[in-house]
Amino acid sequence: MIVGYSFNVADEHFNDLIRKGNKDAKLVIIDPDNEGAAHRVCQTVGHDKTRLRSTRLEGLECKADSRLTFVKAKAEEITPVRLTALLRA
Repeated sequence: MIVGYSFNVADEHFNDLIRKGNKDAKLVIIDPDNEGAAHRVCQTVGHDKTRLRSTRLEGLECKADSRLTFVKAKAEEITPVRLTALLRA
């Protein structure tokens, strides 16, 4: 799970760590701007955004596939129960 990171192109060092890291690692990104986050992250990790499907997890609007999960929410909406469910999804 990535918390408090915007995937800005100016942060190329961190982006490169994610890009070159474990390609099978699941990423859960929580951001109220689901579309913008999906665009930035998919571009950063070279992931096909069209593979993402709309879904709901723990009552939250999400876009997800087998590797990436984008949760449309603010940090304060992520309770311990929701966090556990998102990490297991």
